[in-house]
Amino acid sequence: MSEQDPVSPRKDIPVLEAMNIGMLLDKAIHLYTRNFGLLIAIYSIPWAVTAAVGAIVRDDSLSPGLRFLRILVSTVLNLVVSGIAGGAMSVVVSSRYLGTDISFRRAYGAALRKAWTLAGCMLLSGLFIILGFLGLVVPGIFFVVFFFLLSPTIMLEDIRGARNLKRSRLLTKGYRWRTLFLILVSYLPIFVFVPIFIAIPKLGQTGRISPLGTILLAVLSSSVSLFLGPFIAIVATLIYYNQRIRTEGFDLAFLAQAMSRRSE
Repeated sequence: MSEQDPVSPRKDIPVLEAMNIGMLLDKAIHLYTRNFGLLIAIYSIPWAVTAAVGAIVRDDSLSPGLRFLRILVSTVLNLVVSGIAGGAMSVVVSSRYLGTDISFRRAYGAALRKAWTLAGCMLLSGLFIILGFLGLVVPGIFFVVFFFLLSPTIMLEDIRGARNLKRSRLLTKGYRWRTLFLILVSYLPIFVFVPIFIAIPKLGQTGRISPLGTILLAVLSSSVSLFLGPFIAIVATLIYYNQRIRTEGFDLAFLAQAMSRRSE
């Protein structure tokens, strides 16, 4: 298009386009590095809660029954808190992807307004995933893919309740194997650090984890979780927009809306 073309995108209007896997990962890394501080600040809340609850659950003085109850409660609490943080990060990634700014307070405020929906959908999807893995494993993997776009779907669309699960599943249609690949890539640091986690107990001479090994294990696992969470949220949000561009013409609708606002 020429510079005089009235529908040409302005310099301050981001150009959205369908991305292949390489482009999507490149964009994800770009958003991660450019918004690192804000995203880590958002995810530090569920990270701190998880670390605190985990320390209580690992209390060896608890009876088996009480420990199981605390594990159950901590799992539910972690899903709820992580779901709210994931919603806040989806809002941040969406804003930056669409060329606008948003603060920590506004992002969390938006997530808290949908806290019940986020919590309910995360718990329900978590139940599906657990039951899937307890069954034949394969259904669990597919449920992970189906519900990978839950946070951006809940935060960026006006869909109520459990219908968000269906929306997330429909958005992954035709892109599920690539979504699975991107999920595996996103969790790659886990596969890198697993051998280290396995080797840490050997730091002790009695076959048990030494005090140094315990400290290293806690630091490594916490660090991986803290830095991994925001990147996964970025990938999920980018897949969400990528699928809407591919199947719903979101890029054209966004450009038309942006140009209309600028002409007012």
